[in-house]
Amino acid sequence: EHCAALRGWPSGVMPGTWDIPMEGNATAMALLHDMQESITITWTMLCTFLAISMQLGFAMLEVGSVREAHRMTVLVKNVMDSTVSCLAFWVYLHWGNDGIVRDANGEQRLYLKLSQWAFCATGATICSGSMAERTHVTAYLMFAAVMAGGS
Repeated sequence: EHCAALRGWPSGVMPGTWDIPMEGNATAMALLHDMQESITITWTMLCTFLAISMQLGFAMLEVGSVREAHRMTVLVKNVMDSTVSCLAFWVYLHWGNDGIVRDANGEQRLYLKLSQWAFCATGATICSGSMAERTHVTAYLMFAAVMAGGS
């Protein structure tokens, strides 16, 4: 209200809303809340898409840095890495702490589950680059499961 008064807008009126008073107007407040929630979901899903795209970039970087004989193994490892981390993350959420996928009202949100998994799987994929040509696939997948399930 203080900033609105400094700019010349009347107190309780949001600029750009055709002078709809926000205080006491439940419809306007609900509309503003829905718009804020839509923007939050859109931003989170955009960041999720970018995090999943990072996995593709790390896979290409890793394939370019190994010998030709190991390229298919690296690609299979990266695909299995996403699968194993998804399962381990689900187990962690189901039997562990699911507070990271709840909103301010305590409700579970699917977009938060996907977002948190994407960053968890990307973290495991980053570690896979340091283990390229050094570990067996099953040993690495056990590592990825522990890393994704214990985060």
